[in-house]
Amino acid sequence: MGRVLLFITVTFALFAVGSSRGYAQELKYALLEWPPHTSQYMEGYGVASELVTAVTKEMNLEPKYNFYPLKRVFHYLEEGSHWAAFPGSYTKERAKKFIYSDPIFPQVDRFFYYKNKPKTKFTKLGDLKQYVIGGTKGFWYEKEFKRAKLQTYYVSSDVIALKMLVGGRVNLVAIHELVGWQLIKKHFPDEVDNFGVLEKPLKVKENYLLASRTYPESELLIKRFNLALQKIKTNGTYKNIAGKYNLQQ
Repeated sequence: MGRVLLFITVTFALFAVGSSRGYAQELKYALLEWPPHTSQYMEGYGVASELVTAVTKEMNLEPKYNFYPLKRVFHYLEEGSHWAAFPGSYTKERAKKFIYSDPIFPQVDRFFYYKNKPKTKFTKLGDLKQYVIGGTKGFWYEKEFKRAKLQTYYVSSDVIALKMLVGGRVNLVAIHELVGWQLIKKHFPDEVDNFGVLEKPLKVKENYLLASRTYPESELLIKRFNLALQKIKTNGTYKNIAGKYNLQQ
C-alpha cells in the first residue's frame, strides 16, 4: 500500500512539473486586428496580447491567438469555440453575453484632426454638432454620438476613417490614442506632423478580457485569470511590458 501511494504521489508530481514546462493546455482567443493592442503582424502580437500571454502562462496554460473580423470574434465567443477576446470596453449589453475579467489596462480615446484644428472648444459632445465625425462600425461611441445628435460617418476600420479625414470627408475621427498614432505612423509617415488630437479626451475607460459563457469551465478560468493578472502586476512583469509601449498604467 505504501509503495502504491508513493507511486501515485511521484506520478502526480511529475505531471505537475511537466505541465509547467510546456505541456500546458491550450487556451483559444479570438482577436481583432487592432495594432498596437492586438496584431498578427507584430512581435508578441501587440501590447494587449503580451500582457494576456503573461497572464495565461501564469495560469499554466498556453495561449492560442486567432484573428477575425469583429462580428466573427463575438460569434465564436457566443458559440463557445474560443474562450475569450480582448481588449474590450464594458457595456451592459456585452455583460449579458460575456463574462468580464478584472481591468487589464486603461484606454484613452480622442478625436483626431488633420491640419485644421476645430476652433470650437470641446467640453461636451454637443459642442461638435457642426462637424462630421468619422468612426468605426461597432464601437462603443456610436450610441453616444447618436444621443448627442452628431453628424457621423462610420466605416469598417480605423485606417479607412483616417483616410476619410485626410481626404476631407470628415472633420474629426474618434480613435483610441495609441492606435491612432500607430496607424498614422504606418500609413501616413510623411504627414505625422499634420495630425493632432483635441486636448480633452473623448473618453478614458478600462479595457477588459471578455470571456465566453458557453466555453467549458469559463467562470473558473476567469477566476484564475484575475488571480494571475494580479500576480504579474505585483512581480514586475506587467510593468515591464507596459513600459515597452508607453502604455498608461
